[in-house]
Amino acid sequence: MIHMTRTIAILLCTLILCSCGLAREAERRERSEKAALAFKASSDTCDAKAKSGEFKKVLSFTQCHSQALIAYAEAGEIRDIDLVRLQIAKREALADEFDKGKITLAQMNLARAQADSDFATQLEMRGSSRAMATAAIQQAEAASDQAAAASQMATQAAMPRSCTRLGSTVTCY
Repeated sequence: MIHMTRTIAILLCTLILCSCGLAREAERRERSEKAALAFKASSDTCDAKAKSGEFKKVLSFTQCHSQALIAYAEAGEIRDIDLVRLQIAKREALADEFDKGKITLAQMNLARAQADSDFATQLEMRGSSRAMATAAIQQAEAASDQAAAASQMATQAAMPRSCTRLGSTVTCY
């Protein structure tokens, strides 16, 4: 009876812990969906303002989209916010140069495409670095576990396998 009660208690604890994890995941998913909807609404507002002629300069339009993207990133949906801020700064600088007549539309679009490609590469490199670091940690933990097992086996190998008693003398080998 005690064994059965203990088993039920363990199962209940396991279920409670699993439900906490599921609740956190559902909360994270809901937060992500809200952030995505807010980003789309902000972006649509920027597009509507552009179509209505409210933005007289490309920089104003770019800054509107930048604010939406920063809000989305700060909601935790983009891990490397420093790269996002760098990308936004590049895009705004290009828009400013275009507005001042220093570069053509084609030059601005080319530079933006190059900046977007660099941004994607940096994100991928950071993701790969994180994956490699995680793999190295897991490998170190596995090596540590293996060393502990080898040490335990060596200790057990050094212990006597059997003993014989002859009178009052015990001999182990």
